[in-house]
Amino acid sequence: MIEVNNARLNIDDGMVIKFQDNLYHGSDALHIMALIGTNSNIFNKLNCFLFRSKFLSKICYPALRFVRNLVLYSKGIRKINY
Repeated sequence: MIEVNNARLNIDDGMVIKFQDNLYHGSDALHIMALIGTNSNIFNKLNCFLFRSKFLSKICYPALRFVRNLVLYSKGIRKINY
């Protein structure tokens, strides 16, 4: 979290992935996950198919983040606010 905070990335605004000493945030993190993922199961295959495209990652990520926030809100889970 220290690296994430130093990079001024807010994990309430989007996921963060560290890969090969680089931090990726939001749709870029989703895209990197698809690039390094395997086709080992149906979820991974779908993830790779949809999000290997940087364009589709940028289009879909806000909707996915909205659904995540809606679920967290409905469960009464507050933001992390680091």
